[in-house]
This record gives sequence, structure tokens and C-alpha cells, in this order.
Amino acid sequence: MLDDELFRDERAALRQTLASVLAQRAPDHALVPLDEVDAELRPVSATTGARCAFDEVPLERRAEDAGWRWTEILRVGGLPGSSGEELWVELVGGGNTAMVTFGGALDPAAAPLERYQKAFAALERKPDGAALVGGIAGGGGAGAVTEGAVTLCEQAPFSACRPETSGWRDRAAALAACYAGEDAAADELLIDAPAARCEIADLDDVEGPRGKREACLCAAVRSSAGLQAAGGRRVLRVDYAAPEIAGRPRPELRVVDATTNLHAAEEWHATRAADVSHVSRVSRSVHRLGIDNLDALAPALARCEAAPGGLVVAQLDAREDGSVERARVLSGAPRRALAACVEKALSRGRLACTSDGKPAAVRVAVEWPAAAR
Repeated sequence: MLDDELFRDERAALRQTLASVLAQRAPDHALVPLDEVDAELRPVSATTGARCAFDEVPLERRAEDAGWRWTEILRVGGLPGSSGEELWVELVGGGNTAMVTFGGALDPAAAPLERYQKAFAALERKPDGAALVGGIAGGGGAGAVTEGAVTLCEQAPFSACRPETSGWRDRAAALAACYAGEDAAADELLIDAPAARCEIADLDDVEGPRGKREACLCAAVRSSAGLQAAGGRRVLRVDYAAPEIAGRPRPELRVVDATTNLHAAEEWHATRAADVSHVSRVSRSVHRLGIDNLDALAPALARCEAAPGGLVVAQLDAREDGSVERARVLSGAPRRALAACVEKALSRGRLACTSDGKPAAVRVAVEWPAAAR
């Protein structure tokens, strides 16, 4: 992964460059041709070729499923004996373990494309055992602008939203219209003001729904006064929530069980418990069993009138491409209206393709926040 300052064609060019460098620096590894990689990692069913209903499964996991290692790219600062930043390229294996690490000096003052080209050319293998155990990232929401169904934030590293955020307010309605049919979604737009260039940051596969959304969002951005507020590359985050669910408590979801052809894994999930007035919010983490795109079901479920602390268990039957064929409540809905609402919301779910090209079933527990005491 490269940072969100790079446009799609720049990432593609750097990918080719990095492959060439690694072929020289890591002769003890066999590089899979990039065309073969792209074909294998496409988000389609292996049996029918249909595009997966949820098409954003992490590329790292797709690579692992194919039996490959992959690269992770990190910007590193504050290393002992180093006077500046370095770019690290890690060859990562199963369990997200760094197997081999390369490093090269990074010139943060250079233009984004040149910055990576120079760093790739300078890559040298690190001693065995060199790896990062963690890092920090930053960003903030202070200074964000909410206008209708969208919240906007022109991002700056380790700080609040830039003052230029307010300049995008004039196209808020047009931006919101790009999310027609969605309950909630968020995108980061990479914008180059002088050239009026615009893309969804880090989006390489433009054939799916987000590719179509990109064209709509960028058309709105190019006609905004905010484009002229500053020069250079800028990142605008757009958060959308359908007006009828804005501010409503969203339930917590967890998997009870799933057929083995869906990828399910234990995870820690951060959530916020809100009181009924939506004024006091408390962050908490929940240990749960999850599947890809599980939390995308929560916004639609916010429409359902459930009692505080209510718990509903339901089953989703999905086709091999991950589209939900049927949803049915199994327990916990004392009123038919609640059951019907939950079933309708869950039927909107989009799951990943199954691993064997056969239908899948998953039972989920849906729990609404309890009222504050």
C-alpha cells in the first residue's frame, strides 16, 4: 500500500518499478508476474466469474489464500542512527509476519511520485529480524462541516480538519446525491487543485460500485468553490448517512456461526454506546466473531424500532457471489413489525464470494445499545 497522495496511474507505475527492484534485491524469491497477480486477485467468483457482492476483501488476504507472500510499504521515522525518514518494504507471509525487510532513504520534500521512485532505487536489505511491531497514525474530526446528509473534512496529518473544509459546503447536496440507495458510506477523495484531478484515494479497481461513485463525487468537487481555496494535492473525506437514520443508535453485530465457505475470524471491534438522547457516548471494544462487511448492516438496522438492549438472532442465506438471497429472524423479535424490519435490512447485505462456489449461511446476533442509567 502506498499513501493517499498518489493517483492511480502513479501507483501502477511504482508497482512496476518496485517489482523490478525486488527481482534484483531478493533473488532468493520468485516474483509472480503482475498480470497473473491481477487475474488471481480480481473480486469475482472462481466458479461463475460473477463479481462479488462485497468486492473489497483485503488484497493481503486474497494473496495469502493464493499461497503468496506480499509487500507492505511503511514510512518510518525516528530510527536509531538515522537522521531522517526511511521507506521500508516488507515481504510479508502468513500471519502478517515480516519475512524480509528492505529500506531506503525517503525525501519528504520531493513530489510524491519522485519521493517513492528515489526511495525504491535506494532500497537495501535490512538485517534479518528487522521489522516494525507497531506505529501511529493521525487525523481528527475537529473542524468538520456537516451539511445535510454529508459531513466533510479536508484532512491534515495529526491535526483537525483544514480551514479550507468549509469551501466544499456549496456542493454538499451534489455529493450526497452520489450515495443514492446507500444507508451510510464514506470515501476519501484525492484532489489536485491546479489540474482539477480527482480520484477516490487508493481505489485501483474502478469496475465496481465505488468506481461509478467516483465519477459522481469528482464531478461535484470540480464544480465547487473549494477547489480554488488551496493548491497542491489535498484529501477530502466525505461521510454520508441517510437522513432518516442520522443520530439513531446503531446496533452491534456479531457472528454466531457461519458455514466454512465464508471467511470468519475473531476480532476486536470498537463501537460507541449511546444513551437514548444521543448526547452521551462511551467508546468500548467488543471481542467477537466477524465476517467481511458485517458492520455495513448496522445503518439499515438503525431504522428498526427495537427496545434498548434488545437482542435479535437472524440467519442470512447468501448466494455464491455473496448477495443475500433471504434473511429470517430466528429469535428475539416480539413484534412482527420488528422482525420484518430486521429481515428487510439484512436482505440488503453484501457479503464476499464464498470460497467453494456454493451458497453460504450465517447466523448473526444483532444487539441494540442499552439505555444509559
